Amino acid sequence: MLKDIPARLKRYLTTVSPATIDRLLAPVRDRAAIKQHYGRSPHAAWLRKVVPVRPCYDKPADRFGYLEADTVLHCGNSTRGQFVCTLTVTEAETGWTELRALPNRAQLWTTQTLKRILARLPFKPTEPHPDNGGEFINAPLIRATGRLKLKQTRSRAYHKNDAPYVESKNGSLVRAYIGHRRHDTRQEFLILRRLAPLISLRHNLFMPTMKLGPTTSQDCQSGRRRRTTTTPCHRLLKSTRLSPAQRRRLRNLRHNTDYYRLTGRLFDLLRRPDRAY
Repeated sequence: MLKDIPARLKRYLTTVSPATIDRLLAPVRDRAAIKQHYGRSPHAAWLRKVVPVRPCYDKPADRFGYLEADTVLHCGNSTRGQFVCTLTVTEAETGWTELRALPNRAQLWTTQTLKRILARLPFKPTEPHPDNGGEFINAPLIRATGRLKLKQTRSRAYHKNDAPYVESKNGSLVRAYIGHRRHDTRQEFLILRRLAPLISLRHNLFMPTMKLGPTTSQDCQSGRRRRTTTTPCHRLLKSTRLSPAQRRRLRNLRHNTDYYRLTGRLFDLLRRPDRAY
């Protein structure tokens, strides 16, 4: 087939620049491009109007109970097909984080799991703030947060700084333990479903995290800010927002959880996906 190409055309093809090739093929690519035959869904536009945008520079001054939510995809190098996801929910003031595994990113699983997390938190949430994904911006979740009298907001598209706390937990908790491997089988989902709550429990009760304190006039003059390093559980117990019953349940949870047994179960589950390969 190459013998049929004239010598003059061969010389031209070997000397032509990539920019010239793109310019000559532009009309062909335009004809072959998939045309947008469908307009935007008016229902989706209504949902995005109901859930207001909360940018990073417009955070509430009192952020206790402010929950940032996001999903981490365990898809490997390809987003095709079904794969397991991890739902991450982080409280901005204390760093309390809840992780749950989902069989996929469908609205059904995300809504059900987030409702369970909101009901079982050791404190009263005030404002859930998920990202701009369709698994969060849906009518069932909006109705659920409305029944709980919670004001749901969302991040701007392609602005990760609108939810910095949950983005940091995606790296330090989810990726640090589970990694970037693809998990798409039923067996792997069952393992991650047991693993995710153990990771969040270990870090909430026992792992100290650093947090910047409030800014004072002296801090502005010296250019330094105070830093506190303690566990999310300790920050909650020091807070005055917990009721006596909530404080008692949290103390009992901390007292009845054995760190070494919890860590042993966690790392045993971490090794199980490797045995399947």
